[in-house]
Amino acid sequence: MTARFAGVGTAGSAFDATNLSFPAVPYTRDDFNGKQTCKRDGFLHDYEDLSQRRNCEIGLVDLNQAHEHVRDMIVGYMNNLIDIGVAGFRIDAASHIWPGDLAVMFARLHHLKRDVFGEGKRPFIVQEVIEYGNSTSLMREYLGTGRVTRFNYSVALAEAFFRKTAPLQSLRDIGSTFPPSGDALVFVSNHDTQRWHGNGGAPITFFEPKELKMATIFMLAYSYGVPRIMSSFLFNRSISSWETENYAQGPPHGDDMSISDVIIKTDMTCGNGWVCEHRLPEMFKMVRFANVVAGTPVQNWQTFGDFQIAFSRGSKGFVAMAADDGHFNRRIRTGLPAGRYCDVISGDYVSGTCDGKIIDVDVTGSAHITFNGNSEVPVTAIHAGAML
Repeated sequence: MTARFAGVGTAGSAFDATNLSFPAVPYTRDDFNGKQTCKRDGFLHDYEDLSQRRNCEIGLVDLNQAHEHVRDMIVGYMNNLIDIGVAGFRIDAASHIWPGDLAVMFARLHHLKRDVFGEGKRPFIVQEVIEYGNSTSLMREYLGTGRVTRFNYSVALAEAFFRKTAPLQSLRDIGSTFPPSGDALVFVSNHDTQRWHGNGGAPITFFEPKELKMATIFMLAYSYGVPRIMSSFLFNRSISSWETENYAQGPPHGDDMSISDVIIKTDMTCGNGWVCEHRLPEMFKMVRFANVVAGTPVQNWQTFGDFQIAFSRGSKGFVAMAADDGHFNRRIRTGLPAGRYCDVISGDYVSGTCDGKIIDVDVTGSAHITFNGNSEVPVTAIHAGAML
């Protein structure tokens, strides 16, 4: 929960975390982990010791989810949200909670609202489990209760598109990494990695717009995991590394600390300090691509040097990209049926017309693909939903 201080919440209820008192819930000292469960001084000292990680404090007061009262309060809160229309939850610091306790609580959750989501639908659960490198043992413990965050995926994208320490060819097998595709939540960056929290190295963020767009296009075009697109606000990166006290800069606000309005510009992107990556044209058009090709395999993988690749998603979609600023000018296999397609990166496909580049696929499934690697988004993407 919170750090150890006393105050008044936004709804007006007082709390005293120093004395583990939250009367509005209510939570008392008996509901928290401490020396008795931690078997030490109450604080986490060895992050690799799972018993310490799950039973000891990390600088925030730590609920004991083995207590029935704690479970009842958490489940009641989540069910209230489900009953008013919430579809899913992200469990922060899930690896600090015993998997068995999560399983007990999630089993008590209501089904989603029938009139909105249909009959018998369960909440979408994402559990934050941070593992880098080749370690997967901790992640395996949480596959029974929901999807898990795949931080290594964002590292691999940054190495290929941003730091150029790995060729794009290295991404071909990214779908073979653990966990299975349906159990993984993948992303280019999130609210923590944007501020360099973690040991995955410098991530791709909106400060690198070209690399961000290309990595997100790859994520949405590829077949691995459930993709999530970060939607951000501006912050001062020069004073916002996790090692400084300024890493938690908040969103745009006025002198009275009220949050600034999101301004939608004529091109449908955001202003007034809001980034809104999900509104960038390349992003939302590739979401359409991802929906069209859903369920199809990655095929026709082709590489041209270290930083130019192309691949298809079955016979439904095709993408080519160049991350080396080099010119892409090739006749290659697309895997698509013969026809004329709208390149949804260079233009819009609306009501059967295309105001961007038109790609002609011949009877062999091949097409001539050309674009400038120095352009803002050196990518061509076509799919069955944008066929002329």
